[in-house]
Amino acid sequence: MIKLVLKKSFFDGWDNLFSIFIFNIIFGLIIFGTVWVFILLNKTGHELDVLKVVSILTITLFLLSFHSLGINALTINWSCYKKAGFSQYINGIRKHFTHGLLYFLVHFFIMLCYLLIIPMYLQTKTIIALIISFLIFWTSLIVFLSFQFFYPLLYLMENDKVFKTAKKCVIVFFDNLSLSLFVLIKNILDLIISVFTLTFIPGFAGIILFKTDVMKFIMKRYDYVLENNITDNKISKRNILWNEILFEERKNIESRSFKDIIFPWKQ
Repeated sequence: MIKLVLKKSFFDGWDNLFSIFIFNIIFGLIIFGTVWVFILLNKTGHELDVLKVVSILTITLFLLSFHSLGINALTINWSCYKKAGFSQYINGIRKHFTHGLLYFLVHFFIMLCYLLIIPMYLQTKTIIALIISFLIFWTSLIVFLSFQFFYPLLYLMENDKVFKTAKKCVIVFFDNLSLSLFVLIKNILDLIISVFTLTFIPGFAGIILFKTDVMKFIMKRYDYVLENNITDNKISKRNILWNEILFEERKNIESRSFKDIIFPWKQ
C-alpha cells in the first residue's frame, strides 16, 4: 500500500504540476514574507521579544491554515482524477470556514505550548512543573499528528460538523499509528526538499496532496470493513485485502510508468 500511495501521489502531482507550482508560490510568499518581517525588525533595531514573535507567527499561521484549507479542496479532486481550479479553492475556504478556524486555533495553541507554556513551566525547575511540561508536550504532539488528517477527512466526509471531524482525525491517528508516523517522516523529508527548491517541489501543496491520497486509501479500508461486516479491527488490519480494496486505484496507477512521463512519444 505504501508503494502504491507514493506512486499515486507522484502521478497526481505530475498531472497537476502547474497548479501545484502556482499555489506553492503563495505558500512561499507567506513564508518569505514572515522571514522578511523578522529581518526588517532586526535591521531597524527593534527588539524581538516573545510577544512580537508570537504575533508575527500567529498571522503567518492564520494565512497558512486557510490557504491549506483551500488547497485541500483542490487535492481531493486531484486524488479522484478530477480537475480543479481557483473557484474550488475559494469555495473550500468559504464553505468550511469554521473547520479552518478550528484548525488555526488548535495549531495556535500548540505554538503557544512550545513557545510560552512549556518554557514557563520548565523555568520553575520543580518536579511537578516537569511532569506538567511532559504531559503538555506529548498531548500537543499527539494533537498535531492527529490533525495531519483533519482537512483530508473534512473533504472526504463533508457532512460532518467541525468537532466530529476533529474527533475522527484523532481516532484515525491512533488506529493507524505506524502509517501516521510514516506520513510525518515523509512530510519532514518533503519539507527539507522544498527548502532547497524554494518551496516549488514538492512544496506545501505536494505535501497536502500526499496526505490526501493516504487518507483516501485509509477510508477505502474503513469502507471495506463496514461493507464486509468485519467487527474485529485487529483482524481487519491483519487480514486486509489491499489488492481487492485498491483494485481500481491500482489499475489506474500501474497503467502508467515513469518512462511514459520522460518519453511520452514512446507510449
